[in-house]
Amino acid sequence: MSAPLDGTVLVVQAHPDDADISSGASIARWRLDGARVVYVSCTSGEAGESDPPVTPAELGRLREEESVDAARVLGVTDVRFLRYLDGGLTDTPELRAELAELMLELRPTRVVTHDPTAKGEGHSDHLAAGRVVTAAVVAASEGGVRVPEVWLFRSDAPNRAVDVSETLDRKLSAVEQHRTQRSMGEAPPEAIRSWAVRNGEQWGLAAAETFRALSFDECDEMVGAL
Repeated sequence: MSAPLDGTVLVVQAHPDDADISSGASIARWRLDGARVVYVSCTSGEAGESDPPVTPAELGRLREEESVDAARVLGVTDVRFLRYLDGGLTDTPELRAELAELMLELRPTRVVTHDPTAKGEGHSDHLAAGRVVTAAVVAASEGGVRVPEVWLFRSDAPNRAVDVSETLDRKLSAVEQHRTQRSMGEAPPEAIRSWAVRNGEQWGLAAAETFRALSFDECDEMVGAL
C-alpha cells in the first residue's frame, strides 16, 4: 500500500491520449493514494489519423469524449481542453499565461508533463508542451504559487519509478477508451504491459512507470537552459 498523496496533481499533455499511454497506471495509483488529479490537454488531437476516417473537427470532438471516458477509468473526473492547434503547438506567451493561470487556480503539489529535453522524442507537439508547461511553472511562482515537484514522462533520464503492479490493468482499460486510435498501432496492450514489466525489473518492482522528477529549482534551471 502506498503512502497517502495530498494535494492536486496537474497532468498537462499535448494530445488526449499522451498521459494515459505514458503514465495512466501512475495516475490511477495517485488517485487511489488520495490525490486529486486534473487533466489538461493542450490540443484535441484533431490532426491525427482515425479509424474510421472523419473530418478534423469531428475527430477532435470524438477524441475529447474518449479522453473523458479514459480519465474516468483512472478515477479522474476533471478533464479540460485548451484546443490549441494539433500539429502546430508552440510555446507562446498566451499558452504559457493560460497554464500559469491554471496553476494559480489549482495550486498543484505536482505537475506532470512531457520532458522537453527528451532526445528520443520525435513529436514537436510533445516537446513544445514540455517547454511551455515547465515555463508556466516558473511563471506561476511569480504569481505566488511555487509548484514543489515537476514530473516528466517519457524521459531519457528517469530518477523515479512508480509501482503500478496494482493499477496496470486499469491503465490498459483506459487506453482502450481511445477508440478512434485502436488500429493506429501506437500502444497495443501487450506492448504497454511488457514496457511496464521491463521498467519494473530495473527498479526491483513487478511493474513500473518511470519519470524524471524535478524540484522547483531544478525546473527553473532547466527552463533557463532551454
